[in-house]
Amino acid sequence: MQWHLSGSDSKSATETNRLVEEALLAPDFKPQELSSFSFEHEATRLDKLDAQDADSFSPRDGWYNSSITLNVPCEGFSWNSEQDAPKFIVDNIIHRKLLDVVKGANSDPVASNYHYIPHQLYCRHPRAEDDTSPSNSQHTTLSDSESLESNDEFEDTRLYGEVYSSDAMLEEHE
Repeated sequence: MQWHLSGSDSKSATETNRLVEEALLAPDFKPQELSSFSFEHEATRLDKLDAQDADSFSPRDGWYNSSITLNVPCEGFSWNSEQDAPKFIVDNIIHRKLLDVVKGANSDPVASNYHYIPHQLYCRHPRAEDDTSPSNSQHTTLSDSESLESNDEFEDTRLYGEVYSSDAMLEEHE
């Protein structure tokens, strides 16, 4: 848990469980093999493999290679229409259709952990000034229809950190 709660806050419980179950508890896992591990070195090795793989962005995987033409404004010059302005062509733009990306993300097994309904997240902790230990905190998530009961023994602090718990997301959902 120390690893999960330290560093980046973008680690999910699902991914931490997956790390433990698929890597650390794997029958062929050998901790000694990590003694000289370097993420940068391994990333470079993967990049070299990707460079050798010409099918990284294959059309059969939903990738498109397109060109776009941009009308370029020029300070001090004017044209009768935007179409008459000088043009700049950008070739080899590799992209996927947005709908395909959304469908792919939602068909991933981890999608069952996505938050589709926004909510507020609170941390409830004792009001006692001498006891500020987070280990005594109670974490409570609320939906739009729920509310925290008033309680003089506890103080509730709203937590922010993810899009699905933001005021903007809550307002858009209403």
